Order: sequence, then C-alpha cells, then structure tokens
Amino acid sequence: MPELVGKWAERAACKGQTSLFFPEEKDHRAFARAVAICEGCPVRSSCYEHALTTGERYGVWGGVAPKTMKRHRKELGITIDDLPAECGTRARYGQGCRCLECRQANTLAARKRRNRAA
Repeated sequence: MPELVGKWAERAACKGQTSLFFPEEKDHRAFARAVAICEGCPVRSSCYEHALTTGERYGVWGGVAPKTMKRHRKELGITIDDLPAECGTRARYGQGCRCLECRQANTLAARKRRNRAA
C-alpha cells in the first residue's frame, strides 16, 4: 500500500487508516465506505490529482475508484505508461522499475492480496 506523500497528506481524512482504501476488487460495500470518508476530506482534490498524475492503479483516491480513475485518464488522453510513478510504489514496479524499493512494494502488495484471498 503506498504511503501518502506531500503536504496535503498530513490533512487527509484517511490518515492512519489507508488500508481501508484498498479493498478487494468486488467488495462494493468497502469501496462505498472509502468513498464516504473521502466526501468530507479537505484534501480530496489533491489526493485525486496525485493518483491521476502518478498512475496509481489500485485503491480509492480522492473518492474515485480504480475503474473510474482509469476512465478519467482515458478521457483526458493520459496513459499509465506516460506517467512517472514514484519509486518504491507498486505503480512504479508496474511501469518496469525493478529497484529494491519497487520490488519490495510489489512483494508487499502481492502478499497482502494473497492474505486477503485466504
């Protein structure tokens, strides 16, 4: 799970509970709970912009689920491959970076997915 970065993250409504924003893909109730927390967040737009411009593929960002984020990128003509994700994130690993931090982020995300599936 990516760490929230930037000055905006300090004021995020999800601070300290970011795991709630990465529910199983089919868990619509969990997505709805995450979106509801985003509704009153003072940095919602900054969070959304962060995800839109860094290529976050998973989780709820700024009240927007992954499929909707993907659609927004498409409407804006933004492709994931064009976006520079930060090193040490699963998104960057997905873009082909194999540095130690990106490999660790990918391994951690895969481990969490396996644990949830079990």
